[in-house]
Amino acid sequence: HYKWNASFTVSGGMSSEVTTSTFETGPMIPGDWKNASFLSGGQFRLSFSLPRNKVLWGRAYIGAFGCHTLHVNGNTTAPDLRGICPWVVGEQMGKGDLGIIENIRYQTHDITPLLLMDTENVFGILAGSVMSYNSGFVGVFVIQLDDGKEPHVFTSGKKGWLQRRSFVTKGEAWETDIDWTQEEPGWNAPGFKPSANWTACNTTAGSTFPGRAVQLPPTTVLGEV
Repeated sequence: HYKWNASFTVSGGMSSEVTTSTFETGPMIPGDWKNASFLSGGQFRLSFSLPRNKVLWGRAYIGAFGCHTLHVNGNTTAPDLRGICPWVVGEQMGKGDLGIIENIRYQTHDITPLLLMDTENVFGILAGSVMSYNSGFVGVFVIQLDDGKEPHVFTSGKKGWLQRRSFVTKGEAWETDIDWTQEEPGWNAPGFKPSANWTACNTTAGSTFPGRAVQLPPTTVLGEV
């Protein structure tokens, strides 16, 4: 997050009031991903707690093999008005190896209004596969409280992530199959008791992938003015 101030002074000496505005950037270099790991699979959840302090802002930066859906405490984030997924790009894409995918674009989610203070919070993720035989994701979640301290950072490399076989049985470019009988009610919300179908994710890989900032059309559109 960055803040900037602007004012102007005319030739007669009169000055305007100072106007303050802000802007922000997402991860731009590998270090910004805070040793996040690629988690392979289709359905994930992470339970965590926050102090009682007010949430000033929260962002989730998620890169997946095509489509993904982020749930926070049982609620989905704002819909993407662009209406399509940021497809995997690369000459060797879709051969079943995490190491050969050339470009995976990440999306930014505003999670500020969905977070809970002084209690359990849950991230739930459904990951599909578009133009790839893989499904999975890498993510960084940054939450700034009003306590004057550094933001809380959670990543897909954090211990505590659980996964299970997704009830989205096929999530490809032109076809999606969903078996609603396999969805466990409340899996993406606080108070859920994971069944034996849930197992711990392997989060030991670390962030060895190269990150780079490139000029591309927007991957997400949240509003129009």
